Amino acid sequence: MNEREKGYIFPVTLLLSLFLSSVLLHQIELYRLEKAFYTESGELFELESMMRYTWVKVEEELVVGSFPPQYHIDFPNGNAVITSIDQYPVKQIKIVCTTAKGRKYEASIQYDMNSDQVISWVDN
Repeated sequence: MNEREKGYIFPVTLLLSLFLSSVLLHQIELYRLEKAFYTESGELFELESMMRYTWVKVEEELVVGSFPPQYHIDFPNGNAVITSIDQYPVKQIKIVCTTAKGRKYEASIQYDMNSDQVISWVDN
């Protein structure tokens, strides 16, 4: 060993590579979380779109007055099941939207038949 070699290059290199590895792992974890977030957001958007469309159809049926006690609507990425209980003047409506991946969005609605208005909307 030379007198000029103090042996500090290896520890500095080791610390620098440890720091760079931790930054790389942190960035990979951020990417994974962001990808999961956008996947989750997409599924929630699909569910909300299905619920909105289903509610528009239910309202149309309520106005016409030919509302069946149970029916379903098929979508390309899931389905919606609508059940109703008629307790005049209030109609109890339950909508369950399910995606192809098994995610559910349930809503219980009380609808006043006399005034054609929603009394309450409860997301389950």
